[in-house]
Amino acid sequence: MKKVMTTGEVANLFSVSARTISKWGDSGKLKQWKVNNDRRFNTSDVLKFAIDNGMESLVSDLYIVEPTKSSSSKDFNKDYLNLLSKIKSLINTGKFCLEDKTYKISIDNKNDVIQSIELMEKTIQKYN
Repeated sequence: MKKVMTTGEVANLFSVSARTISKWGDSGKLKQWKVNNDRRFNTSDVLKFAIDNGMESLVSDLYIVEPTKSSSSKDFNKDYLNLLSKIKSLINTGKFCLEDKTYKISIDNKNDVIQSIELMEKTIQKYN
């Protein structure tokens, strides 16, 4: 996961203008810092802002962190299996923590998501 985002990247993520992101940053709604005249945002702050403002679905790709590629494909597949297991656990518990705050996960089609994850796990195990 990328740790620092630009104004343009955050704007694309939320489907708003760069000016809107600048306003959110200037008002203190979204934590930022400046490098010369360019704004920068921590990805964790962007994620927290989205969750706090009911926009989780817009930042779903920030939740997934690809495992680092190991020296062998078996290790790589093992990393993915561990990641899938963690995602399944998050969905089953219905909550996750970020910066000492607990957030509720609400998924309408929870069983479909779990079945999809289990299918991915079986496929990876089959080729391991």
